[in-house]
Amino acid sequence: MSLKRALKEGPDFEERTAWGIDLCTAMNLLDILPRDIPLPQRSHFLEKRLLFAIQQQGETGYDIIQALKFI
Repeated sequence: MSLKRALKEGPDFEERTAWGIDLCTAMNLLDILPRDIPLPQRSHFLEKRLLFAIQQQGETGYDIIQALKFI
């Protein structure tokens, strides 16, 4: 007997707006960061700090200025 059941919003998952960036945008952002900062630190800023800040903006996550103010 199968124990499969349909997932239900609420107890099983929460709907959220999620924002990400494509590789081309990521490379452009890395290029505009100061070159005297080592690449690993620039990558960390982009992947951990900036993307986190963008996600925190919810429906307005497209506005990078708001994300930068959040940081």
